[in-house]
Amino acid sequence: MDLVVLSRLQFGITNIFHFLFIPLTLGLSAFVALNGSETAGAGAGSAVVRIALRRRGRGYRVTVRPFARGFARHDPVGVAHGPDGALYVTLHRAGRVVRIAPR
Repeated sequence: MDLVVLSRLQFGITNIFHFLFIPLTLGLSAFVALNGSETAGAGAGSAVVRIALRRRGRGYRVTVRPFARGFARHDPVGVAHGPDGALYVTLHRAGRVVRIAPR
């Protein structure tokens, strides 16, 4: 095999692994940064929550649980999964990115 074929094979295996690994370990979940709002005194927005979907009959059951807290008010803006399995949270006020990884 030449180098190009090996590179394509490695790329394909890596993509399949990442496509399957995260849903198998976390289930059907989404991580959402709550940035909050100043309207109507809501004032919420300093956490990252996990929204988990569980199959229930023909529909889904939704569970929302806090995942990470302790950020400044209106600081977390976005959440992304990294290729290493960690979550990366962008912070607006602090101007940085926080890495959350399993121990």
